[in-house]
Amino acid sequence: MGKVKSLFQINGTIDGLNFYTVNGQQYVRKAGGGFNGKKIKSDPSMVKVRQNGEEFGMVSKLSRAFRLMVEPLFPPSYSGGLHNRLVKLFSGIKNLDVTSERGKRNVAVGLQHETSKPLLIGFSIPEEAPKGATLHDHVEMDWSSSTLMIRSTFRVNHHLPTTVKAISVGVGLIRLNAEDLTFEMIMSEPIMVSSVAKFPSSLTVPEPAEKSSGDFVFVVLQQYEEYQGMLQPLQLKQSVYFEVVAVR
Repeated sequence: MGKVKSLFQINGTIDGLNFYTVNGQQYVRKAGGGFNGKKIKSDPSMVKVRQNGEEFGMVSKLSRAFRLMVEPLFPPSYSGGLHNRLVKLFSGIKNLDVTSERGKRNVAVGLQHETSKPLLIGFSIPEEAPKGATLHDHVEMDWSSSTLMIRSTFRVNHHLPTTVKAISVGVGLIRLNAEDLTFEMIMSEPIMVSSVAKFPSSLTVPEPAEKSSGDFVFVVLQQYEEYQGMLQPLQLKQSVYFEVVAVR
């Protein structure tokens, strides 16, 4: 790399030389030497790049599958960086896989690690919970009876806007299939709770017949308004709240 002194600016490639400007100063360096597909696939010095690429592809595929699975729970207007948040979440869980060789570390294996639980529990959509809605600090999961116990300290319906007349409370279970890296989601029929009624003290979690470690339980809260004497779901970004509250 060298500095360029010239009466006029040059930016671009000429005769194998790259000319570019940084903070008003012109520089020149030999063109080429960057990465290309062939080099990444074959060069021994690119092993870590290939390994990272394999793992990132797997994480990105999982993140997309998860996003598409939960999207129907939210109003059409919902968006906002969910894919990137999921990539960060699943990358952290994948890194807990210390038994697989680099390049083949797996989220399904990472989920078997005890320290994956703090990464998952409390994960919510949207990222910031409405006032009073954070759930995981107020629940306890009894896996033997498939029951989610909700403490009386949970008071989400005390903080609802006055236009909200009721909320539906749904509980479900998500399982990652380790074979083909797909998700399975089972959800109960939501319970309607008046904005002034007491929140249910327990919810029955639907479970597959076969138990599996790494299953995680979520709760979905949907706000409803009254329109022409009928309750209908609000179609606003903050009107639906999803949170992972327990991991087996």
